[in-house]
Amino acid sequence: MPTIKKILVPTDFSENSALIFPLVRKTIEKFDAKVDLIHVIPDSPYLKVAQEAFSSLFGSGSEKKSASELKTHLTEKIQAELTREIPENHRGETFIIEGGRTEKKIIEHTKNNSYDMIMVASRGMGNSLFSRGSVAEGLIQFSDIPVFSSSKDIDAIPTIIFPTDGSKLSFEALPLALKFAEKYDAAVQILGIVVFDRPDATLTGKGDRIQTYAIDHFRKDIIENLEEYVAENQSTLSFVKNPSVSDPNFQLKLKEGKPINLSLHFKEGVSAYSSIVAYALSYGQLVVMTTHGKSGLAHFFIGSTAEKVAKNLEMPVITVKPKNLK
Repeated sequence: MPTIKKILVPTDFSENSALIFPLVRKTIEKFDAKVDLIHVIPDSPYLKVAQEAFSSLFGSGSEKKSASELKTHLTEKIQAELTREIPENHRGETFIIEGGRTEKKIIEHTKNNSYDMIMVASRGMGNSLFSRGSVAEGLIQFSDIPVFSSSKDIDAIPTIIFPTDGSKLSFEALPLALKFAEKYDAAVQILGIVVFDRPDATLTGKGDRIQTYAIDHFRKDIIENLEEYVAENQSTLSFVKNPSVSDPNFQLKLKEGKPINLSLHFKEGVSAYSSIVAYALSYGQLVVMTTHGKSGLAHFFIGSTAEKVAKNLEMPVITVKPKNLK
């Protein structure tokens, strides 16, 4: 069963990186979690990499500070940010890490410490040292723990969108989606996207649209693999009401949890990530998805789909790297 008790939040002290804090506060309250903050000083001379941003953040003349003075200043600044942004009973530790790529150092830190989630602003802007979202994208791609990214606060989450390619691998993010559904009293919409280059394609000699045929088979695959996934994880997951081809609505629950309402939805598209983004904007407030799945007719987790979804959605996105990824 997923637990969220210790969260790591990267910061570069910019207005952009601070956008994640309202959601951090909501999350730690619902999960009774602790928060650590981390700041990474890049390898190459700090001021050469981002001299303009550094001056904007720390004031005129800061480029003349020595390395030791800089680290002392950053240590004081990150502690002040923790005090300002996080309620006292949820405060953890602060870390200033020197050298290397920001996302790589953050991931190394999570591996050396027991974190349950990273929460990070999804877009770089203004005076951010995050280089327009590259840090968030790197974390999504390589982190072994879930990454909660967003550039926008949200008050309520009545509907969670769960994109899937139908594979059991893609369902590895489902327990976390159900956990957030419990905490926010939300329903979960499982979304399958069938990608076609030609929206008007038909089956030769039958006149039926290939899309209709593909979605029918995709629906059966999703139900079959979902039932297998739940059976393989029956110690933590169980059906309250099973899904079926004729009824898209069903219920699941985590062990000792309450029943969560889920439903199956299918859309056609020429681009997986743009279809997910469009659907989420219309029907959801949070997206939870794995970073990898299978290849095949209805696949979309190959490549950078998860990163693109997080980058192009202002709403919160939680990405999960499957543990069984080979």
